[in-house]
Amino acid sequence: MSDIKTFVLNRLNVLKKKESLTVIFYLAGLLIVTCVIFYFKTKDIDLKLAYGGVSPSDYVAHILHPGNFLKDWPSGIMNYNATLIMKTYYYAAKFWNVDPLAMVYPYMFIQILLYFISVLFLAQMLFRNRFISFISMTVTSVSYLAGLNLARSGIGYASLLNFPLFYGYANAFSFFSLGFFLRNNFILAFLFLAFTFYCHVALGILIFVFISAYLLSKWSLIRDKNFIIGSFLFIFMAAPFLYNIVAHSAISTGGISLERWLVSTKLFCYHWYPVTLGLFNQDAYIEFFPTLLAGLFFFFSLRYRQGHNEQDKKVIAGFFA
Repeated sequence: MSDIKTFVLNRLNVLKKKESLTVIFYLAGLLIVTCVIFYFKTKDIDLKLAYGGVSPSDYVAHILHPGNFLKDWPSGIMNYNATLIMKTYYYAAKFWNVDPLAMVYPYMFIQILLYFISVLFLAQMLFRNRFISFISMTVTSVSYLAGLNLARSGIGYASLLNFPLFYGYANAFSFFSLGFFLRNNFILAFLFLAFTFYCHVALGILIFVFISAYLLSKWSLIRDKNFIIGSFLFIFMAAPFLYNIVAHSAISTGGISLERWLVSTKLFCYHWYPVTLGLFNQDAYIEFFPTLLAGLFFFFSLRYRQGHNEQDKKVIAGFFA
């Protein structure tokens, strides 16, 4: 008996060592991919910011020195006020005299790392396979197909990591929210949903709709303690923030005639006028058709699953919503 016990204990120790090595391997892979993507995303970042017109320095300057921009054409950069992530640049510059450009590199590294961890987390919730989760993380870092959307908000998730803005953080928090939602951990799901709103209100609304589509069919959750706590936590965190945005928002043409304003927005706006921009006709192959194709692949994959569990129902309900 002692020999059998010794053998079993030895095998368990071997398995623990293999498990530890596997974890170390994937952590090393995460760090390597993060560093590689960070290098390419920050290469010549000062020139990219100057050329792209989305510099945190420009945003901070508009707040601290508004008189310098009185005669400028309205750029919409003050919409960054609707995200707490961008306000960190302003607070650091105002209270600690920190140059926004000095924050760009650590800001982007944390953004990329947090985004990748969130992809790993969500993929692990969906597939329960570390290798597939790691591949998912790698694919979303380079693929244009991963993250296509009809709002034309970047070409894939990878493009949203190009600048030290709020998109990477917003996507990361939304993935955490969805992952905890799939685990029925409503407290953390609603917590990260509130964080998503802090970063990007429109994305927060989309994730809220995705989650609500399933919850509407589960009225029994009204008696669930975690759901109740999570709901009140979300309302407590998000409601004041959203109220502040609505209370201080106003649609303005900046003194430009409505006709000229409409013409200019059609020329320079990427998110509005999908019909005018050809999203559903001549340019449908760029975003519309690939998005439909991804949806079809998802539904075809359901045919090969052995039954549909609660997690599948959540994803299907959210997809239709």
